Amino acid sequence: MPYYPLSQIKSNLYTNGDEYILSTTREAYIGYYYEVSNGKKYTGKTPQDGLNILLLNLVKDLNDFPRISPNSPGITPFTYYNSILTFPKTLPNGQIQEVSYPSDAIDKSYIQSKPLQPRALPTPSVTQPTQKDYQLGTFQRYFCKKNNENTYFEINKNTYDLLSTNNNSIAWDLYSAIYIMWYLTGNKDTVFKANKGLVDVTERTQKWYGFSQYFKGDFLKYYLGS
Repeated sequence: MPYYPLSQIKSNLYTNGDEYILSTTREAYIGYYYEVSNGKKYTGKTPQDGLNILLLNLVKDLNDFPRISPNSPGITPFTYYNSILTFPKTLPNGQIQEVSYPSDAIDKSYIQSKPLQPRALPTPSVTQPTQKDYQLGTFQRYFCKKNNENTYFEINKNTYDLLSTNNNSIAWDLYSAIYIMWYLTGNKDTVFKANKGLVDVTERTQKWYGFSQYFKGDFLKYYLGS
């Protein structure tokens, strides 16, 4: 992306999900963004704020969709954006391919019945160790980070699985998820050092700066002494 001086950037703008979509996934975007002098908008509070993804305008006025019916063989409406409509088309070999058409070639009556739905955002959820986990002495904890912020929260395995597999029901491109092994039993000092060490290694290897501060020194959480 070209360099823009601060005088040509409007920063710390916010959208609630009914204005823009991500150019990468065509999903509704909720969060901070900034605008540069040519009118283009990107995710993040500033150009230095994480991964900056180009935003596209979500089409609201559908009065320019008059002519071609979407009921062509093998084509079903999928999503619309920036005066372009995208369809998934089933190929003879069974694969799905996206094809796009200009907005003035689409029957608007069908499109209005197919609104674009925002994706879910990951929410905090704490996983509690089970009796079986205590018998094993360890269990897995799952954590999440918003890509353009150094803030962290704990999530459950289901949310981790959705994010790590790029499931389109959740904002996987805006958040990263990891799991770490957490020790529950054994020598108290050894357990403390092991859990702290795993957190420190994760912070370095994932470049999750400040991740260790999330634990507030409680590296004996869930510990059960013998």
